[in-house]
Amino acid sequence: MTAVDSSAEAQKLTDIDNLKLNYSWSPDSKELVFTASDDKLRKVNLASKQITILDSSRYGGIGMPAWSPDSKWIAYHKCTALTGTPCEQSTSPWFNTLAIVRNY
Repeated sequence: MTAVDSSAEAQKLTDIDNLKLNYSWSPDSKELVFTASDDKLRKVNLASKQITILDSSRYGGIGMPAWSPDSKWIAYHKCTALTGTPCEQSTSPWFNTLAIVRNY
């Protein structure tokens, strides 16, 4: 992470060895939520650098996190399925994408 105006040195937030995607800053700028290529949704507390796994998906397709304006809730989508085929590759009616909103 680095300041947009380059007023501070870059800081490493995680040692997770996966591709990080879908970053979303909390409106109060205290936390960052993101997905990774291991199909997990994580939250980082920027002051403590503590990482919390919020959710995961056995079928892939977890992503697009968005914060509520008060920084208390996170909405995201999660793929669910009855077989092991990834959601993105299926045309089956048994595959669903859930919109999930949770208070963290």
